[in-house]
Amino acid sequence: MSYTAMLAEAFADKGYMVHCFVFVESEQNDFASFTKHNNITEYRYYPNQKIYTRFFVKMIRKSLHIMSLKKIPLRFFWGNILHWLNFYAVKKWFKKHGIVLDFCIGVEKGGVTCAYELWKLFGVPYFYFSLELYLESDNCEYDPVIMALRPQERRAHAVASGVLVQDEQRGNILYASNQVDRDKVPMCLFPISMRKPNICLQSDIIKNQKTKQLLIFGNSRMTEDEFVNLSCSLPQDYMILYHNRGDSCVQSLVEKHALKQVVISTSDLDEEEISKLIDNARIGLCWYVETIENNRLTAFASEKLTRCLSHGIPVIANAKTNFPELFFRYACGIAVNDVTEIPQAIQMIEENYVDYTRQALTAFDNIYNFEKNFVTVESFISASLKKSR
Repeated sequence: MSYTAMLAEAFADKGYMVHCFVFVESEQNDFASFTKHNNITEYRYYPNQKIYTRFFVKMIRKSLHIMSLKKIPLRFFWGNILHWLNFYAVKKWFKKHGIVLDFCIGVEKGGVTCAYELWKLFGVPYFYFSLELYLESDNCEYDPVIMALRPQERRAHAVASGVLVQDEQRGNILYASNQVDRDKVPMCLFPISMRKPNICLQSDIIKNQKTKQLLIFGNSRMTEDEFVNLSCSLPQDYMILYHNRGDSCVQSLVEKHALKQVVISTSDLDEEEISKLIDNARIGLCWYVETIENNRLTAFASEKLTRCLSHGIPVIANAKTNFPELFFRYACGIAVNDVTEIPQAIQMIEENYVDYTRQALTAFDNIYNFEKNFVTVESFISASLKKSR
């Protein structure tokens, strides 16, 4: 989640001393470059990487998974054991160093539950940074440990100083599912945001490539048949560029069906390399299925969308999500009802490509520009802290 590390760096640039507690090993790469900042200190706690806890952690996750499959209520106690291992390390650090914090930002359920415990122990005000909507109705879709933390998430949400969430719709669902009064806990809209890339070849409008790239950045979220049919029905001068770090399933799919119009990138790229990869694309595919709310409401919560728009790249999306709302405000892409309509959407964008790419850059600047959105977030946090004093 580079946007989380970006938020930490932005506060550090403003003179804050930022302490980042990272509980998930997969996030360490996102923080690697930012923690070189003089005002940022990073602490990594991965209890499941210790040999003496690895078996214990696996057994808890397995038990919770079995409970979820059998529709047995997930007890907070079991999920909280893993949370407690992380929080114990944070609490120990605070007591040892005696640092006084002005506020905390709890990222996702694990982060906000830790922030909640610090508030109870030391009175540190905190804000809940919600990135994903994990609801009981979608239990089978997620890690059961995350679902087991839902009761504590509700308690933490109810007494937070405020909430950062991507858009109004996601915020309303979050507050309703946690049964929290919005008048008591204010909400700040913070779409998934990025800084403007250092390179943006799209501004030359446009590259005359022999082969044009339809970019799938991250999970494709298509069935095998949909992916194969799409790759075989692309316009003659198009190919799919599929980038997903460490994904071997699509590679097998390409080999199985001999898909000549698909190129796969699985490299672990840094930010500059990602920018170059995206900037070479012609159109981005932001395909989210609508079966659960977290995926349906992604027009303001999608990293792949934000990255594409920042380079002036138009996108194609599922019309059954909330992307049509974005496209109504800015003609930066086309929403289709089915994967089979994507080739036609490509042709429509190509017919008016210059306008689409200009609208993409405008949408990014007005909605997803990190510098602008950070001003809003900082003002919201400052106002909320003053009000609570």
